[in-house]
Amino acid sequence: SESESSQTSNTNKQQQQQQLQHPELELVTECWEVPFVIHDVNECELPRGHEMAHQCHQPSSICVNAVGTYHCQCAHIIANDNDNTNNNAWNVAMGIVLPDGSTSSCAGRNTTEGCCNRDAFADGHCRANFRCPVDPCAHDNTNTRSMSMSNCDALASCTRDAIPPGYTCHCPPNTIGTGHKCSSSSSNKNEQNKEVLRVPKIRTDGTPTQETLRQMVNHQICGCQTPILDPCSDIVCSEPHTVCTVAAVDHHQEPMPQCTCIEGYVSTETHGCVDPSPPKLALLCNDHGDNTTRLKQGQTYTECLIAIQDDNAEDIMRSLKIEYSHPILHTCLLDVGEYEVRYTVRTPWTTPSSVSIVRKVLVEDIDECALSLSSAPLNKCEQMLVPQCAVDEGATCRNVIGGGGGYSCECPKYTTGDGYSKNIIAAADHHLSSANKGNNNIKGYRGGTGCVDVGKPILQKHGDDVVWDVPRHAPLIETTNNNGNGGDGDGYPLVPSTRNYTAEIGYIVQHNPNALCTNLNTNTNNNNKKNNKKNNKNNNKQQQQCVTAVDVTYNDTIDLTSDIVIGTPIPLIHHNNNNNKQYNNINTHTYQIPYNVRDKAGNAAETLYRNVVVRRKLWRNNNIMLHVVVLLTITLTTSVVIRGVTIVQQQQQ
Repeated sequence: SESESSQTSNTNKQQQQQQLQHPELELVTECWEVPFVIHDVNECELPRGHEMAHQCHQPSSICVNAVGTYHCQCAHIIANDNDNTNNNAWNVAMGIVLPDGSTSSCAGRNTTEGCCNRDAFADGHCRANFRCPVDPCAHDNTNTRSMSMSNCDALASCTRDAIPPGYTCHCPPNTIGTGHKCSSSSSNKNEQNKEVLRVPKIRTDGTPTQETLRQMVNHQICGCQTPILDPCSDIVCSEPHTVCTVAAVDHHQEPMPQCTCIEGYVSTETHGCVDPSPPKLALLCNDHGDNTTRLKQGQTYTECLIAIQDDNAEDIMRSLKIEYSHPILHTCLLDVGEYEVRYTVRTPWTTPSSVSIVRKVLVEDIDECALSLSSAPLNKCEQMLVPQCAVDEGATCRNVIGGGGGYSCECPKYTTGDGYSKNIIAAADHHLSSANKGNNNIKGYRGGTGCVDVGKPILQKHGDDVVWDVPRHAPLIETTNNNGNGGDGDGYPLVPSTRNYTAEIGYIVQHNPNALCTNLNTNTNNNNKKNNKKNNKNNNKQQQQCVTAVDVTYNDTIDLTSDIVIGTPIPLIHHNNNNNKQYNNINTHTYQIPYNVRDKAGNAAETLYRNVVVRRKLWRNNNIMLHVVVLLTITLTTSVVIRGVTIVQQQQQ
């Protein structure tokens, strides 16, 4: 039928080509009845690769030929004597998920007939995606699914589970194992690195040993093996690192179970079974791997101990000895330095008989000066490091970098002392006390002397020194009472006229010290030009005095003018001059007036002196009358008059 159809098709093509080549020819169509028969092809028997071969999945389904098509069908699985399964579940297509993510076609049916398109070559992948359960327990070659899909051992029996595709392997009586075939993962390696099966062991009562039970739980005993009797199953080895073995003491005796040291251990009289190799020590809290612990001043060292890499570590730890090069444990680390912690364990059964490891502890410098500025709360140790500088006396903290770190307190200009406070806080007392014992981290500490002011006050003269001319027989000053009357009434008595004016000048010092200089206003104007605006107010006040005093401290300039002490006049020169043409003679008296002042700290200024000159004169011209003119009057309890001389000529009538 195929050849006849092909010939008809070729004839039609030839006619069409002739019509195109010879359009002038008339096309004549005639019909013939050509009987032919299309024979069915059994797609189930065609070899794989043939274009019309069936697409049923094997071995999960079988091909069933039909006229003009084929169907895929689940083979009937017959239950055996060990089955407790629902055979219907094993004889229909399962909702299996295929590799491409799709599920089996015609799920729950045992054939594609009535499910897939009748035209097997027009339904796509419907028949190819049909999946049936595979009998895992099949052992014969009677059908296309005869190859066993189970992994059961040859001695084991296979039983299908209720839900496909599960199955169970059962070992026969008097055997132990998973029932599954043995693989490399189910064996151990012997000394020759060959795989040796784990053999199950039983006690004298026939029950599996603890080791065998553990191996069975972990599915480590494969196949179906005949167990062997374990003589040590009833022996308990209580000593550490021992195990029961069966060996004969000598060749004349039957092997007996006994406790011996495990592999790699040796037996000693005093320590039992021990590892003859020295243990390995490793430091804990060793994040950088350099066996060094880094801390900052003010922190504490906490012991982290060591790790002992040995099966006997617990026993070895009991002999651990820790040695510190300096008492650093649970104490405030205040000094920069490097310390060592040595860990030693004794193992008398090894060579050498002890093992040690050293931890280095580095205490690094901090900026102590920053602690006093910190707003965060300080711990007990940090409080001991707070600098104890005499800040209220102007001392400043200087952090010391290198040379052991630490800090120093420095006094400001115009002061002296170690710069440390006289009243240190209790927390820092121990740290500072250690400085007296040679602690180099506390620089210059001498017991806390603070910063003492050593700057001397400064005295300064204003105006010019005075020269007083007085008549020979007149006093330098005279007093009157408040009513203006002379004499000794209610006022001071008259100071007698003498050739020594010490007492009179002393009286002036007490009652009118500004009379000891002249031209005060002139100097005041000059000085005002030199002083800045900030100090003008104070300077104007000072410049109204003949002498002013200031104390320059590290943070201020203090006016001490009101504290000036004027001493007793000191007579220096008494000189007579009789060669003056205007006067018969001149007696000159010179006095030094000492000025002193002390600041609050008791520092004395260098004494300043002013000169006062008194000249006693007698005029040669008899026609000149001398009149005493009052130069200066100061109202006190009485009036004090300092005499000066003005010459007034008066002609005789």
